[in-house]
Amino acid sequence: MDDSENVTVSSGERSVKLTKKKPIPETFHEEVPVDLRQDEIVARATDLSGAIRRRMALDDEKKRFTDDWKDRATKIDQEVQRLNRIVGDRKEGRSVECIEKRNEVDCTMETVRLDTGEVIRARPMTPNERQLKLVSIKDGSPLDVDLDVSFPDDSKAGRWIGKSTGSKKPKKSEE
Repeated sequence: MDDSENVTVSSGERSVKLTKKKPIPETFHEEVPVDLRQDEIVARATDLSGAIRRRMALDDEKKRFTDDWKDRATKIDQEVQRLNRIVGDRKEGRSVECIEKRNEVDCTMETVRLDTGEVIRARPMTPNERQLKLVSIKDGSPLDVDLDVSFPDDSKAGRWIGKSTGSKKPKKSEE
């Protein structure tokens, strides 16, 4: 294939033969399907396997990050709710030293704050709490007393005999 063109130019008596080259077309690349050789197929399969592993690792990383983000966001949300409640109520729960005190008039046990003396809760006394504890007049120690009803004769309705733990049972009078 000849890329040149011959042209004759004449001017009066003279004529000149010129060779004019045809312009060379500009080259470019275009992607077209090309059959792969066996070694190229193996190389692409290896690349594909590596890309799949990297994507799976990225998904795992995203899941860990998302789980961590959710945990942190939940903790912050809980803190926001707690502080919002405190500011709204203008009160905050704190540990305060208290005692339980008997209220004989109402027959209740009252929980009393020691810092302010305020009764924060009252509940009915249990049957055991209704029973007054007997104490020794000698040293103020509590006495464990069982009450026993005995009927020595028909003339009396009965009498109570108090027994203090550790003491001997009083002897009954002989008739």
